[in-house]
Amino acid sequence: ICLFLFSCAAKQPMQKETIVQPPVLPNGGLSAVYSPDGSMMAFLSSTLHTPADLWVMKADGSGARRLTTRGVQQFRWSQDGNSIAFVTRRKGFEEVMSVKVGGGIEERVPGLPSGASIPLYSKDGSLFAFTAPGDQNIRDLWIGTADGKRVEPVTEKIGVRSVFWGLESRRIYYEVGGKGYGVGIWEMDLTAMESKSLLNKYIG
Repeated sequence: ICLFLFSCAAKQPMQKETIVQPPVLPNGGLSAVYSPDGSMMAFLSSTLHTPADLWVMKADGSGARRLTTRGVQQFRWSQDGNSIAFVTRRKGFEEVMSVKVGGGIEERVPGLPSGASIPLYSKDGSLFAFTAPGDQNIRDLWIGTADGKRVEPVTEKIGVRSVFWGLESRRIYYEVGGKGYGVGIWEMDLTAMESKSLLNKYIG
């Protein structure tokens, strides 16, 4: 009888157990920013043991997806909403990377010096601006053409903290904070390549 039962059991096909993987969900979120058309939201999420990564979800809170896996410090949507640029630290150096919202590999944004901030495009999309450290690790303002063929600094050792474009793509504004230049807001006319102080306080 035992042999009979064994032979019958041997003829029965083995049933494979289906393992359903639980969905990967964010652990809360911070620094949320809407996409240009308002249909999606990008945000950072982390745990106690991992650095913050970049996530996206629909504006109603559904469909959360992680886009990066190695840590993100800050990010910015592209003007068309199809990709997101972000700053990450790799091998001790900060790099500006970009990833498609639909998913894909992380790609380094070309033409930027080491330690550059995320480029900010002008209203007409023809130029972009960012800050980057130079001598003595003092950050300056850089301007580049959208095709990346020309990228150069337009200030020297003044400690630029942040930049923003005016309504005209030929004027850019930047916040300065450094010895000799005080703390304030400056305007640069890119046609004449001239700067003037709008608000300034000398701190010595």
